[in-house]
Amino acid sequence: MREGANLKLGAVATDVLGTSGRNMLAAIRAGEADPTVRAELARGRLRAKLPPLRQAVEGRVTAPHRLRIRHVLAHIAHIDFLEQQLAELTAEIAAQLTPFAEAVALLETIAGVAAAAATTSIAEIGVDMTRLPSAKHLASWAGLCLPRQPAQWWQAFEWADHHRQRLAACGMG
Repeated sequence: MREGANLKLGAVATDVLGTSGRNMLAAIRAGEADPTVRAELARGRLRAKLPPLRQAVEGRVTAPHRLRIRHVLAHIAHIDFLEQQLAELTAEIAAQLTPFAEAVALLETIAGVAAAAATTSIAEIGVDMTRLPSAKHLASWAGLCLPRQPAQWWQAFEWADHHRQRLAACGMG
């Protein structure tokens, strides 16, 4: 797209999708044809590169190019929205976990248990272990032990093998 339109923004700007790049792409999408006006949208350190930037944003942008730019900017806006939602949810989870900070810290002392696993364990199991009579009951509830009947072991092995394969496919096994 950029090469077909003869836009070389990436040759001057290190982050084409940063604030300056997005502003310039939005101006191009809106139909701005003057490379000087496009280049003037630069912010921060990119303003020191205005002469080469003017050349970089000078191009032959057609309607199909503008359509693609519009779609790219829409995808970026969606990603920004998702990142904002993730940040809000992360903050809410942290706030909800405040009363359980000691339990999370204790779980993190277990080898291989990081913050995500510790918080998930607290969310799934809770901190009140009185509802589980023993550690074996907890292991059974979590699916970490074999059934009592050897005839059902194949199901447990099949389940474990399935999860082992999924972890390996994710690069974690």
